[in-house]
Amino acid sequence: MPQLADVIIVGGGVIGCSIAYHLGLAGVHTTVLERTGIASGASGVAAGMLTAATTRPGPLLDLNLASLKMFPDTLKALHEASGIDPEYITAGTLRVAFTEQEADELQKTVPLLKKYMEADWVKADDLLQTEPSLSRAVLGALYTPTERQVRSHRLTQAYAQAATQNLSSFRIGVTVTGLTYQGERVTGVRLSDGSHVSADHVVIAAGAWSGALAEGIGVHVPVRPVRGQIISIQTLPRAFRMCVFSGHSYLTPKVDGSILVGATQEEVGFDTRATADGVARLLSLIPRLAPDLSSAPLGAIQVGLRPGTPDGAPILGPVPGWEGVSVATGHFRGGILLSAITGVLMSESIIQGTTKIPLEPFSLARFE
Repeated sequence: MPQLADVIIVGGGVIGCSIAYHLGLAGVHTTVLERTGIASGASGVAAGMLTAATTRPGPLLDLNLASLKMFPDTLKALHEASGIDPEYITAGTLRVAFTEQEADELQKTVPLLKKYMEADWVKADDLLQTEPSLSRAVLGALYTPTERQVRSHRLTQAYAQAATQNLSSFRIGVTVTGLTYQGERVTGVRLSDGSHVSADHVVIAAGAWSGALAEGIGVHVPVRPVRGQIISIQTLPRAFRMCVFSGHSYLTPKVDGSILVGATQEEVGFDTRATADGVARLLSLIPRLAPDLSSAPLGAIQVGLRPGTPDGAPILGPVPGWEGVSVATGHFRGGILLSAITGVLMSESIIQGTTKIPLEPFSLARFE
């Protein structure tokens, strides 16, 4: 059984590519096996927002903040190594209020957030001077200046390209159908053509498909697909500087003048079809949040399957009861933000067996 690398990573999304990049920096020869293409799943559809303030205090918020702090240096290194610009935008994020109740709730959040990051309440008049395309019905907004954004597919490609400069290789168009093992140690993977490839360690980073691979060794990974539909409109020049949230919906302006409008959250299994209802709901956000953009040309309609977990937190680290296999999945809507810290922690876990941030809150063992 041939050995491709010290570590095989199953999945060429942002998480798998980040792990490969960070393992390569540590001198570990890594091979990424990807069925379709780099960023061909949820990583290529994500809006790319680096937003941590939606999470309650606890281990997940700490993880989000640690990853957010890493991004300036990480993106600089990735750009230099890969030549790919992840289109980092540092303008910050607005969470707008349309009712007095929403305004009251957001204003109460400000002192809580200030324990972790910069946060302020911006009144409507000041807000509209900065973002004149916003609806005049907005009463104000929670402003978090240190939350940023990137182009998700470009970030993923940058991780992948930079990884190839540091002992990592990629095999695209390869379908992994299962894991090979001896006793309680995983020894490699089985491919759809019937061949087997060995490695000292296997990382399951296949997003919503991660559970199916783990089932082959009798391990239940409670990850499920959650469909997210997203659309884009084109505005030139750029109509917004900042990301704008209203509840869980958002408008995210990009460097090229496009604005991503998202996103639905649908429990429909592995159905990747866009729907009239989903697109209509997204289109209805535009006149509500930015009426002046209602006549903007409609761009792409995209669909991704986010990997969700029962408690909304990712699953990271070794698979309990097994050697030679780890899992990194379940990042749901936070995969882009958490990619940086996930790559570091998984690399530490595989090489050293310990991590600078405890992985116990994110271990698969929490579901036992």
